[in-house]
Amino acid sequence: MIGAAIGRPIDVVEVAPQDAEPKIPEFVIRMTAELMKAPCVVTSTVEEITGVPARSFRRWAEDHVKDFS
Repeated sequence: MIGAAIGRPIDVVEVAPQDAEPKIPEFVIRMTAELMKAPCVVTSTVEEITGVPARSFRRWAEDHVKDFS
């Protein structure tokens, strides 16, 4: 989605947990991997906390195009 927002392809490389940045604790890598397997559940929590509705990752990428240039 970031590639689509900036109008060019980007390479995505999957990295095995054992090859991830050594500064990231192993439990964070495992937890993140497990969270990525879970189904997406939409809640009102973001809006309740921030007062602004949550946005999709696509919308976020489009809103931050300048950050990727």
